[in-house]
Amino acid sequence: MERTHDERTSRVITMAWILLPTWDGSLPALTAELRREAGLTDGAFRTLFPGDRDLLHAVDHELLEECAQRVRSAAESFDPQAHPGEAPEVAISAALAQARPLDWSSLTIRLRERQLAASTGARSEDVIEWAVGTQLSSAARGNSAPTLTRS
Repeated sequence: MERTHDERTSRVITMAWILLPTWDGSLPALTAELRREAGLTDGAFRTLFPGDRDLLHAVDHELLEECAQRVRSAAESFDPQAHPGEAPEVAISAALAQARPLDWSSLTIRLRERQLAASTGARSEDVIEWAVGTQLSSAARGNSAPTLTRS
């Protein structure tokens, strides 16, 4: 049965998430490996991720969403009554930190994303600016899915 666009996108992002922490090759080599593993032609892969950096931005979006979910969960389950005598800002800060919004794997992936993007000649400031602009434009439109065009 033919996979939907969203299913294929999610599968490739998950595979990239697994490979990125230990990937030591170039960004084009990573996308070639992901295409091979996913059984996609270059054309099919490019319908999901028009450029190699679009893949990195999609993975980054998923990492940010996971981070936000962890923080939301910690905030929703926070009970100020369970912290008598503690300043509220200290108690909530500790609860949010215990949620581990960015674990070691996430930090490693973010580092590799920036290294791979920089290997394409992009300055790290441009990569961060692009990612933040994408997140903000996506949020402004009420989208939860990554928007892969720069606003």
